[in-house]
Amino acid sequence: MNTQEKLERIRRHTTDPYDKAEECLRTNYHGTKIVTEAHLPLLHLSSHGRIVNISSRFGLLRVIIKLTAFKK
Repeated sequence: MNTQEKLERIRRHTTDPYDKAEECLRTNYHGTKIVTEAHLPLLHLSSHGRIVNISSRFGLLRVIIKLTAFKK
């Protein structure tokens, strides 16, 4: 599947951009922040504590910009 096909698939499955964006922010930003803050006391107790954040390629700004341009 090439980039255009991926963007078209995303566009077809996106119905309400504001609601989806709000859900995305709640999950990806606020969710990560809350979990990180909850684990900080334990990380401070550890001599080797690490926070590792993993994301998808669709979260990249360049994909979002291309998707926006594709819709116009």
